[in-house]
Amino acid sequence: MIHYLLQTIAFQVLFLLVYDVFLKRETFHRANRWYLLLTPLASLLLPMIRIEAIRAQIPENYVISLPTVIVGESVSTTSEAGSVLAGTTSWFSWTMLWAFGSLVALSLLGIKLFRMVQLTLQGKQKESHGIDYIELPQSTAAFTFFRKIYLGASVDATQRAAILQHEKVHVDEWHSYDLLYFEFLRIFFWFNPLVYLFQHRVGALHEYTADRHVARLQGSSKYYQELLSQVFQTKNVSFINTFFNQSLIKKRIIMLRKNKSKNIVQLKYLLLLPIIGGMLIYTACSQERASEAPSEISEKIVDLQQALEAKGELSEEELKQLNTLNVRVTQLSTALHPVNPQGMTYSQVVSTEEVPFATIDETPIYPGCENLGQQAAKKCMTEKISSLVVKNFNTDVVKGQGLMGIQRIAVQFKIDTEGNILDAKARAPQPELETEALRVIHLLPQMSPGVHRGKKVSVMYSLPIVFSIDE
Repeated sequence: MIHYLLQTIAFQVLFLLVYDVFLKRETFHRANRWYLLLTPLASLLLPMIRIEAIRAQIPENYVISLPTVIVGESVSTTSEAGSVLAGTTSWFSWTMLWAFGSLVALSLLGIKLFRMVQLTLQGKQKESHGIDYIELPQSTAAFTFFRKIYLGASVDATQRAAILQHEKVHVDEWHSYDLLYFEFLRIFFWFNPLVYLFQHRVGALHEYTADRHVARLQGSSKYYQELLSQVFQTKNVSFINTFFNQSLIKKRIIMLRKNKSKNIVQLKYLLLLPIIGGMLIYTACSQERASEAPSEISEKIVDLQQALEAKGELSEEELKQLNTLNVRVTQLSTALHPVNPQGMTYSQVVSTEEVPFATIDETPIYPGCENLGQQAAKKCMTEKISSLVVKNFNTDVVKGQGLMGIQRIAVQFKIDTEGNILDAKARAPQPELETEALRVIHLLPQMSPGVHRGKKVSVMYSLPIVFSIDE
């Protein structure tokens, strides 16, 4: 989910940069309006698109997840269970934070709507040609809300005609729906500041559209003078179109003075083609797995069980603790995702699937595991790697560093087409642990390379290492 949100924000930044640099100063207001409305939605949908034809043209990177290696005897199933459940608590915390923010955003929208109802009840209403005109007593405000035009009774009579013409453009163009669309986006993506920037730019574009229409009717010079003379108040409601928005006056006059953009300039919109193409290539190559928290927890349980079994027979106590943890996660999965279309709970689905991200025809073979079947060779390799790490990993490297409890090290390495160990990387709470993990990984011998579709391929492996530091 975090990867999806980061992609969404990155795509929105790119779309917004294209608008600000190439399109904002052009007079293609209608095209720009559609651009600002559709690109935030495209940013939400593009990360979900996986075009296999694009993926097939890009060299594949096979990644296999090895079972967790448990170093030492002090890491118990109960400790791992506590760590897993701690991850569940963290996931719930983030979910509750998002829900709270969305509730606040929804409440703010409700307050704005309530304020509009109050203003409607306070004003004097009259209807003409399907538009409601509402005069606000003792006010100099002027704004539009859907098919209602609000105008303060204190607005100078000489300005009323231009103001009403301006606001009528907002009504005819359905501009309030654009702003309400962004209000709903703000409810679900309240944490994303780019949604607010998109809404602000759409609001400014609405004013440019209405200004240009009225300037054609009245003459530009006269309309400039009316804009410069405005020192009126505005209503601070983000999804209404306000006429007297002082912060926009200068920009509106600059835009009015611009000559109409030449049609050939519309070729700038073709910039979207390579941008969207690049986004689709990126998403097609992304290896993120779509998984919810309960499924990730279940994968960790399967991973833990495989690691324990690799060390020998499980005791009755360990089996009992694993079964208890599985039951608790199943209950959690059922509560969050009762049943999938096939009628199985998510924990059941995970337990029947293989852990690797991608499978290849023949995985690399560890020396001494030759002449075995594919599954037996995989198991043999897992056991030998686990044995090498357990035998050689020195947990004393972090003594005196203040680390306590369960320590996790994420290691990734590549077995190239010659069977050599390359590009080893490690992530751990302390640099000393990363250095020790890399030292141990480089002790792995040269192996027989992996084969896929009759060709030798490089294969990436991920290896979690877990051990405990006692007090």
